[in-house]
Amino acid sequence: MTSGAQQALRRTMEIYSNSTHFALASNTSSKIIEPIQSRCAIVRFSRLSDQEILGRLMVVVQAEKVRLDIYSFPMAINPTEGGGEGGREGGRERGLVDSVNMVRNVIEGNFDEACSGLKQLYDLGYSPTDIITTIFHIITTLVRDTAKAA
Repeated sequence: MTSGAQQALRRTMEIYSNSTHFALASNTSSKIIEPIQSRCAIVRFSRLSDQEILGRLMVVVQAEKVRLDIYSFPMAINPTEGGGEGGREGGRERGLVDSVNMVRNVIEGNFDEACSGLKQLYDLGYSPTDIITTIFHIITTLVRDTAKAA
């Protein structure tokens, strides 16, 4: 977030402090200007274990009644091949499940359903870059795992 954007946020926080609570997330809190930091309670979270991620993913899969095959689970555990940011952020599980189903629809030749899934992800607020990056990682993981199995 630029310095100007942080100043605008600080002013907004000051104006609406009596009626609004703000929740901010940052990978590097030192980059947030002090006037904003002084208005926040800092809460630090540790990285989730693979077991915790898989458990949460299963809750979402069951609640949403979606099909998810064994090739999808490595993507959920480590979608960025090292950083893990994609699957480990709160609220990303559903987007990952939808992306996996969209790729499955393409593989099965259900292009209308795949396009509908793409539009749904976009309408939910996922950026085109995030959608394309996630789909790329799903496909490369699927190809890699299929090659290993052969």
